[in-house]
Amino acid sequence: MTVVNSFAANIKEISSRRVFNWLYIGMNLGVVVGTLMVGVLMDHGVQLVFMVASLSYAALLVIFVVDFRMDIQTKTHQHVKGPAKPAQLQLIWLIAAMVFCLYLSYSLWESVISVHMTNLGISFEKYSLLWTLNGLLIVFGQPLANRIGTYFKMSSQIAVGTLIFILSFLLLVFARDYTMFVVTMVILTVGEMTGFPGIPAWIDGLAGDNDKGKFQGIYNMAISFGRAVGPLYGGLIIEYGSYQLLFWSVTGLMLAALAAVMLRNHHNLTRVKK
Repeated sequence: MTVVNSFAANIKEISSRRVFNWLYIGMNLGVVVGTLMVGVLMDHGVQLVFMVASLSYAALLVIFVVDFRMDIQTKTHQHVKGPAKPAQLQLIWLIAAMVFCLYLSYSLWESVISVHMTNLGISFEKYSLLWTLNGLLIVFGQPLANRIGTYFKMSSQIAVGTLIFILSFLLLVFARDYTMFVVTMVILTVGEMTGFPGIPAWIDGLAGDNDKGKFQGIYNMAISFGRAVGPLYGGLIIEYGSYQLLFWSVTGLMLAALAAVMLRNHHNLTRVKK
């Protein structure tokens, strides 16, 4: 994904904002189709599931070989850094920290929340349907969110979407029945598809011309690190506290990270105006 994002960042024919939005739709469309296919194929044996997955990767390899071509220019002059100034670098690292907190929290949906729901008497099948709902909302709602987003600054759109995403975790504190979990997932998905696709594009705009791949790598590293730490963090808080304490803590963590990003961004914009 680091290489794919780096490749996308070098597309000049259309805006990076649109490129990363469509990339995000493609990823979630794959999740929806893949989840539905597994449900059908599993009845015929797990071997068939892995065969279809292998064929999908083979098709991906063909796409890479045929379409992913870019001329590599070897520069003989001294490496000149792009327009990324210290203030922008600080903002990029703060965005990466925010992404870490977001995906740490998001990973709870894939780990401890399923246990939490079954403890409340909600079946695992109903939990699985929430992910189908998530994917379908993103696939069909993302184009509309993209169109609306063109009327707003990228940083503002990301801030609003991230705030909506964060508030969905606050609702988890009070969720006791399946309807409430459905409402929470809808709110989470609206925030996700509003704020998340623009983050790599924002980082791309803040990075220097020679650093785009590097900072896309940091972005993906933050995602992976958050997903790795999230289940461990969730397990520890539940072991020594409660689910409510867990949801309160990640809500506060994400709000603090978002506030740090927006304050730094406001500071940078103020400096530019001066």
